[in-house]
Amino acid sequence: MQGINHNCSLFKVCILFVSLCIFQNSIVVAVPKPDILIVGDNMGKYMGNTLESLCKYSAVQNAAISGSTADEWAKFTPNDLGRGCQDRNWDVVYIAIGGNDLLKGHCELSAEDLAQKVLSAVTNIVNVVTPNADKYLLHGYCMPSSKGVQITHGCTNPSQFAIFKEVYSLLEEKLPDKVTLIDSSEECGGSATKFSDNKYFQDKVHLNKLGYCKVFTHPDIQEFLTCGETFLDCDSQAPPITGVDKQCQSDVDIRKTCTDDSTWLLNGKQTCVWVSKNPYKRCKRKANNVRGTDACPIVCSNPKCTMPSCENDNEWRVTVSKGERAVEKKCNYIKKKPFRRCRLVGDNGIFGYEACCDSCKRYC
Repeated sequence: MQGINHNCSLFKVCILFVSLCIFQNSIVVAVPKPDILIVGDNMGKYMGNTLESLCKYSAVQNAAISGSTADEWAKFTPNDLGRGCQDRNWDVVYIAIGGNDLLKGHCELSAEDLAQKVLSAVTNIVNVVTPNADKYLLHGYCMPSSKGVQITHGCTNPSQFAIFKEVYSLLEEKLPDKVTLIDSSEECGGSATKFSDNKYFQDKVHLNKLGYCKVFTHPDIQEFLTCGETFLDCDSQAPPITGVDKQCQSDVDIRKTCTDDSTWLLNGKQTCVWVSKNPYKRCKRKANNVRGTDACPIVCSNPKCTMPSCENDNEWRVTVSKGERAVEKKCNYIKKKPFRRCRLVGDNGIFGYEACCDSCKRYC
């Protein structure tokens, strides 16, 4: 009997041990998944839901818009987020905004002006667009790559992009209480005096899978997003970019009027102008997982947004070199040689064929 009792005791101990193991494992499995919404511009748009691979407990929805500005996000409402993203209690809202304002502002915006634009956008996102989130992350941009020289007129030097450090310094005391600011400007090897390493970029300013991995495996971001521990050698183990075509946007473009993205580049050089020469084939091509039909809705006649009315924009300007001088030109300049000049990108980041429709009717 003693042997039987002894064996029973051992059996009970084993059962208890197994139960503890199962209990412990259940705790690991039961770690809550943070629901993360991505809003803002290209930095968010082009990552799709890749963050789920870099933040292992997360569930990600993406409502970012390629080419959007802080000025636009300062006016959006919850209805602009699209199906699947409205009226949700998000754990985290990730915000990347302000980069297009700098580019389209000819790199001439002051830190004070850019800070005010970003603050207006963030405040509207917090109070109006996604008011029920637990917390918000305002995230900066990696310094562009060395491919970024002459991104647009006036934006040729790392110091011009380093303005974001000053912007974030101005914002620290003004941001809503739930917003945390993390600056990633130097995560890709760049600084105020040098461009970032090319290997982290798909083109001039857009990150590739190595770049997203590098940025989002930073300990501060991993901790903020409650990702758990992620051990990745980004140079050899970076997960692919996924989910760019599976974003929670409505059937109607939230900007209502079509706008072609002048920062979209195929193979680092082909723009929407190149797409326009053979839209039937080229609108299907992808750059950084974004199809030409989405990046270039005007030249691709995308039905998901409203085509702009054909009229010249009197405010549009393009800076051209004339000898040793830089001269500003208007739509009349394009009219003289439309075949060559309609492809120019204005100082505000808008294509000539878009702003000067009367002179470039074959695009409109």
